Amino acid sequence: MIFAPFFTISIIVLANVVFNYKNNKVQLHQRELLIERLKNKIVYDLPGIKCDFILIGQGRHDYRFNQCDIYVTDDALIVLGYGFLLAKLHCRPLIFTKNVNHYSYEFPGANVIMPDKFNPYSVDSEVYIEFGQAGFTSTNVTYNLKGIPEEGRKKMEILIP
Repeated sequence: MIFAPFFTISIIVLANVVFNYKNNKVQLHQRELLIERLKNKIVYDLPGIKCDFILIGQGRHDYRFNQCDIYVTDDALIVLGYGFLLAKLHCRPLIFTKNVNHYSYEFPGANVIMPDKFNPYSVDSEVYIEFGQAGFTSTNVTYNLKGIPEEGRKKMEILIP
């Protein structure tokens, strides 16, 4: 009797581990391609930035991460998020830019977004980013990127409307 539930739970856990492993490999490949194609345009980079997020609405897993690598170009802020759950799990790249059409065409595997609210001079050297609408099929996302130096925040001013 105990064998059936144990076996079912083991199969579900194993399927989840395999899915996360395969998804992580795809996201790592997306990151490598993105950085390779933008390496001549990157003017500033910050690895290992801690961040907080708030999701209201659907709550897609692409937006759930607590650390990220940040790259700034002359017209975009690229956020490569990841979290830890027994291993480093990478999320889909986020590209914040005013030039949404260009980046959507160039990088179809990334989420290309024009943020609704962007404040590089938030409290305690944090950068505040908000985008999306809360709803049943949509998500409102808020990020607080922590520990960004003054030089990095000046480079990020490209997104201020």
